[in-house]
Parts: sequence; structure tokens; C-alpha cells
Amino acid sequence: IVTGLAADERFKAQHEAAQKTADERKLKLTSLELLGGPADTAAAISKGTAIGEGVLLTKSLVAAPANYVTPTALAETAKAISKEHGLELTVLEQEECEKLGMGSYLGVSQGAVEPPKFI
Repeated sequence: IVTGLAADERFKAQHEAAQKTADERKLKLTSLELLGGPADTAAAISKGTAIGEGVLLTKSLVAAPANYVTPTALAETAKAISKEHGLELTVLEQEECEKLGMGSYLGVSQGAVEPPKFI
């Protein structure tokens, strides 16, 4: 349900929805009727919602151009997720990657304007 209610119109410049915030663009579900289902329907809905929101986040990151989803932006997204869910996060900067001998990884990022961030 969550993925079906979402429309990613962030980069459609001529579309008036592109000017709205993410919350304003979200379609709102006003009611839902379930027929049958597991004994703990609330837990199943909660789990399904979490999975759907994860899918939407993934799709929004994949669909965005590289000048929006930079290493810094991706690291900030990871920080926000880890903070929201009480997870531990380590982001390695370029110098740390060099010390660890991550030459192949650093070679790929050599042509980038921004320094790499290994999450």
C-alpha cells in the first residue's frame, strides 16, 4: 500500500507537485478495510509499512541523479536512518580508507568532485 501511494515527482520541473515538499506530495490513505488476515494484524501492517518505506527510500536514492545523491548526501541519509532506529554507524573518510589500503575503492572515486565516504 505504501509503495502504491507514492509518486516521485521531484525532478519534474514543469509539474506543480515538484514544488511541494515530500510530505505534501504524499497521497493520504483515509481508510482501509481488511478481510481476514493474521491474528496480530497491527504488527503485520507495521512490518509491511516499514518495508514499503524502505523500498521508497531505496527507489528515491536510485532514481536521483548523481549530483543529488553525492557521497555526503548518502552518508547524511545513513546517519539519519541510524539515529532514527538507534543503530551504530561508521562512515570512513578518504584518509581512513587510504590507511586501510582500500586502493580499488579509492581508484573508483578518483574522478569524483567530492571525496569518498565508505558507509
